[in-house]
Amino acid sequence: VTFNDNPLSRDVIINYTSTEIFFILPAQDELVPPGLFDYLVGVVINQEQSNRLPFYFTPVMVEIEVEGAVLLPNGTYSFEDGTASFIAIVTQQNRNVTYVWSVQDLQGNPIPVSGSLTDQSFFLQYDELPTINAEYVVSVTVTNAFGQTATDSVTVIKSPPGVPRIIVSLLPVDDRTPSFPDVPMSVTAEVDVLNSPPNISITYIWTFNGEQYEFTSSSTVAENGTTPSRYGRVFTVPQEDLVVMSEPQEVSLRAFVTNDPGISTTVSTRVLIYNLPLVAFIRDGSLTAQLSSGSDLVMYATNSYDPDVLSGDQTAGLTYNWLDCIKSTQENFFDAQPCSELVGEGASYTITAAEWEAAAIDGAEVTYFRFNMTVSKGERTSPVAILDVEYIPSVVQPFAQLEDVVITYADGSALDRTRVNPLQGIVVRPTTPDQTVTWTFSIRTLSGPTDLAETQSVASPGYWVFGEASSLPLYLAPGAFVSSGFEWLTTFVIEVTFAGADTQESRFATELQTISEPQIVIGEPSITTGDETTVFRVTAFVDFPDPQYFANFLYFFRITNQDDSTDVYCVDGCSGKSRVQFSVPASGTYQISVELRDATGVNVFGNATSDTTITVTATSNIEETATTTIDDCFAEGDHACVEITAYQLALSLAGGTRRRNLDIASTVRQSEETIATVANALDKLRRSASNSFPNTDLIENYVVTCQLFSRQGFEVFQTSDMLTDLLVIMESAVDRKPDSVLIGDRAKENIVATYVNLPEIARQLGLNTRSTARRRLLQNENPDNKDLLNVYSLQGTQVPKVFQSNEQCGYENTQTITPRGEAGELFGTTTVQTTIRCNPAQNTEPITAATNALSVCDEVFNNQFIKYGFSLVSSFDYPWEGGAEDSDLPASNVRIPQVILRTYGVDFPESIPATCFQLDSVLNTSLFPDSELGSLNVSNYQLVPLNEIGATGPFYQRTRTGFLPGEERIEGGTLTQPLFISRSGVFVSDIVDRLLITTPTPAVTVPPTQLPTSGPTTPTPTPTSSSGGSLTGGAIAGIVIGILLFIILAILVAWLIATYCFVGAAAAPADDAFEYVERDIYGRGFVVEEALYADEDMEEGEYGDDIDGYEEATPAVDGEEI
Repeated sequence: VTFNDNPLSRDVIINYTSTEIFFILPAQDELVPPGLFDYLVGVVINQEQSNRLPFYFTPVMVEIEVEGAVLLPNGTYSFEDGTASFIAIVTQQNRNVTYVWSVQDLQGNPIPVSGSLTDQSFFLQYDELPTINAEYVVSVTVTNAFGQTATDSVTVIKSPPGVPRIIVSLLPVDDRTPSFPDVPMSVTAEVDVLNSPPNISITYIWTFNGEQYEFTSSSTVAENGTTPSRYGRVFTVPQEDLVVMSEPQEVSLRAFVTNDPGISTTVSTRVLIYNLPLVAFIRDGSLTAQLSSGSDLVMYATNSYDPDVLSGDQTAGLTYNWLDCIKSTQENFFDAQPCSELVGEGASYTITAAEWEAAAIDGAEVTYFRFNMTVSKGERTSPVAILDVEYIPSVVQPFAQLEDVVITYADGSALDRTRVNPLQGIVVRPTTPDQTVTWTFSIRTLSGPTDLAETQSVASPGYWVFGEASSLPLYLAPGAFVSSGFEWLTTFVIEVTFAGADTQESRFATELQTISEPQIVIGEPSITTGDETTVFRVTAFVDFPDPQYFANFLYFFRITNQDDSTDVYCVDGCSGKSRVQFSVPASGTYQISVELRDATGVNVFGNATSDTTITVTATSNIEETATTTIDDCFAEGDHACVEITAYQLALSLAGGTRRRNLDIASTVRQSEETIATVANALDKLRRSASNSFPNTDLIENYVVTCQLFSRQGFEVFQTSDMLTDLLVIMESAVDRKPDSVLIGDRAKENIVATYVNLPEIARQLGLNTRSTARRRLLQNENPDNKDLLNVYSLQGTQVPKVFQSNEQCGYENTQTITPRGEAGELFGTTTVQTTIRCNPAQNTEPITAATNALSVCDEVFNNQFIKYGFSLVSSFDYPWEGGAEDSDLPASNVRIPQVILRTYGVDFPESIPATCFQLDSVLNTSLFPDSELGSLNVSNYQLVPLNEIGATGPFYQRTRTGFLPGEERIEGGTLTQPLFISRSGVFVSDIVDRLLITTPTPAVTVPPTQLPTSGPTTPTPTPTSSSGGSLTGGAIAGIVIGILLFIILAILVAWLIATYCFVGAAAAPADDAFEYVERDIYGRGFVVEEALYADEDMEEGEYGDDIDGYEEATPAVDGEEI
């Protein structure tokens, strides 16, 4: 590489491809001649000099951004109290920049200040300016690696204190595309309220693309679409609402005191939404192809696409431009000749064998053809796609062909081959219509012999194994491109060698270029000591040469208590922005660190820790001041303040440290004030969480706070509203996050721990509000415990979602949750089995949780590599434990299975068999001899949720749709009921009774038993008599008639019936209306109430009618009357 015909040192060349050279630009004073701002750059190859192109050193530029002061119409900043921060935003030549700040009065006299003068951010205290109403100049001078300098300055006036004012600044928003990064766009406002009157609230009005969005702390976010979020200080725009424009778009915010609109501030920022380049591929995207004589070749470009189309057809609107064709006998196309007769048009065209033969160079053993093509859409045009075809006339047998080679990140997200993140796993998936074709992979740099496919491929189920030809995809381990000494910003060649039963071996090759390595730097905090009201400010920045990648960076600032390394919290509401301001409401010495992640939270690019700690000496007890602080912050819309105060309150109540055992804290008597304080904190935190679109660390903030609160037990959770608020926070943290966002391991741990703690709270709430003694004698101990139902049912849906989040193909996990209380285990364990599968090779075994199993047919993959998530939950009888199912008798025959079928952007094929998803439920038959298993009557139904968390009324409704019962199986004394299901849901199979038998079976007293699982479950309830069974409606009628006719004989008959009735499982909801019975000590039965549910009320399904070979389930048969 030459600058003004003078070669650069070979040491600066770090990589090259067949068409590109990458080098580190030397400082201007190191070039020859030194210090110029423009040079002619050229390339010399084998003494051959290329043309020369002009290169310009653009001057470094700097602009100061101000926070904590108000911009006045004359361009000066009014500084009225507290701390103002000044940030130097450097553009153009911004590598290795140094900073020098200064503060002067208008006469040029320096003003002594305490803040650092050599960081990117400078912090100025109000009291450091000596004179009110005087103006001062804050200046910065920056110097880059080339010795270039730039200066900027702002004027600040020290205004009188005491005037109510709102100071607002919008944190910078990086330009982005609709599709990258794969998360919504968010704009965050930093707000300071100076000299605020008491009991104020703030209204936020955002304006974007001509639309206004008004929000207060009590507002609710829109279900879909653009909306303010949290309490109004964050503005969120979904990807699908981002509109590409040629000019930057303005986002503005007006914040004002709700009851006094005159106290207001309006600020704005601008963001450019631009398109990613179109992607052009010729055929399968390979750089090369081989062709034998006698073979046609289809030239298709249908694998090209528009990456900014988020859903639907990514090829819609594309125009295909076949540019030219050249040919040569040399692989480097020396002395190339035109072959325009082979250039076609449209999305695809075919070059026949005769046309290849005619175009080949006479007498050449091999003719090399090069085709160039682009795609366009409106004014957008893709980079040129190149395909080199090696035509070998001496080979007669056709070469094997691939249809496509799809390269994505391992989580299924799109991959830009020119900007590859080397920290992520990568999957390479060839496809071909020829089922006999198999392949092997190799991955090398352009200059190195090391094959990463040997050392870095992951040989997990369903993936290619090094050294073996197969039709499975390659899974390249995360970090493979930067392991073994490879540098960032390196080009790798992926080669696929493949052949079929009747085809010649062929090769696919493509290049992947990794990004350069980001470097993160953290500045020093503006203040290092203070109390709970002190506002600390910290700034970080990333050194990275590609501005198109900036929007993919999130900065997570955390404070860690030096006395407790587990006390870690993401400050300033986890905004993800490069600077934060925050207060800490609890005493301690804290280390400040920042972690640089991608926008999904999956990859950590780097981290930095400040050498300076901050020390907080709180002047009051947080348990006494939390309510006031949270209410004030809530009214002002300060979600970050509410969240960190709630966290510190929960931490204080839990004993000041987060213990790893995560058990419920030992119960202590809590005052009414503590209960009210926690209730208020949960209420306000719920409003923030349910209005959020949380990122990885914000999810962790929410669930860690919930886990700490859950350890307080029933002594604090005295109302259902408190438990409901906590459940909504947990639900929002999981369900409101963007699909691509990672749920971290620490968050998963705390989610599981919370669901360990909550059932005891819910149980105590149910016992405390339980109804009459008469109801307590019935089968269901807690007939209306909605809290317990909410806990269990939410656990059944949330835990599988958590453990399916961001997992790779072939992943499997079994999670066991055992609720604990003062008396030990309550109702037994919940077993959750989650799995991610992408092809039949990963689908060899059923998904098994406790006594249930789910089998998935191979047809769901449709002969492709498609990502699906499957979860099976086997749980205790939570619909009946909560008493909110539409009958009152529990089904103690079975651990209820709940199935979650999840697609990741691709629905299940319509052609899959109706029996594709088979749920096998093992029933509890411990009360029955093996010889009677075939005579048991099994009832099947699905429970469909009707209400949201905390709602009243029936929570579940029975339905017979969505499944089809198969034929019961008896294997080794085990009764299994297969169900063929068509959707996610809760499915129940329980034993209603025996079928009709002619001879009564003598009763056998059997103690309550547990289901055959790893943990205890609800024991089968037994009557108050010595019998192991229960009285039927006919028996009751017989007793009543006997009492009327022969009192003495009736007593004897009643005793005999109570002793010799049928043995059966605890009665599940019968198909006809039935009556509840209470017994006295003699076994006499009296009608208490009649059940409201009967089989006639069931919703009849149509699913079974659509499946050949199956009929609707036979209605259950009632037990025979005595």
